[in-house]
Amino acid sequence: MYTDFPILKTKFRGYIESNPRLNDGLEGLDIYLLRSAIGYKFKKNMEGYVGYAYVNDYLPTRVQENRIYQQFGYGQVLFKRIQVLHRIRTEQRFFNDREGCANRLRYMLRLATPIPNTRWYVVTSDELFINTNSLNDGPNAGIDQNRLYGALGRQVNRKLRLEVGYQLQYTNRSEPIVDKANHQLMTQAFISL
Repeated sequence: MYTDFPILKTKFRGYIESNPRLNDGLEGLDIYLLRSAIGYKFKKNMEGYVGYAYVNDYLPTRVQENRIYQQFGYGQVLFKRIQVLHRIRTEQRFFNDREGCANRLRYMLRLATPIPNTRWYVVTSDELFINTNSLNDGPNAGIDQNRLYGALGRQVNRKLRLEVGYQLQYTNRSEPIVDKANHQLMTQAFISL
């Protein structure tokens, strides 16, 4: 669930995200992510955020991560129908069992188009994660993962939209562990107050 809301009557926005992720067998929680931020709307189609995320990774061993992040988003409309979003995010990642800060850069391209005469739309996105440095016993510099997403969405009303879709998450892991492709069912709710 993703919620963004105005702060007073200014161009500042608040943001809160709760993101539980179940494991492969749907037997329990794999990862829980709680993200918050304060943003500023520069223009109708351009905004920036600074925030904090807490990540609790349960499997195979419990790892807690604290992230500070900054992001910039720019939207545009192509051919009067296709909504395009570019999002760049930088993250500074701190792990409970490792020393130092792992830095990561993320770029997402998202395309959405309405289904004529309905409140439904189709969406696809691709997000690339790149570690910009290495930590001892932690993330290595280079490509971390890539997430390819496709979904069907519905604009329920002006403040709520829902999406159900599929995400292919490719994870580039360090030797000797082989890379992994996760096939994920995604259900998402976006609330804008």
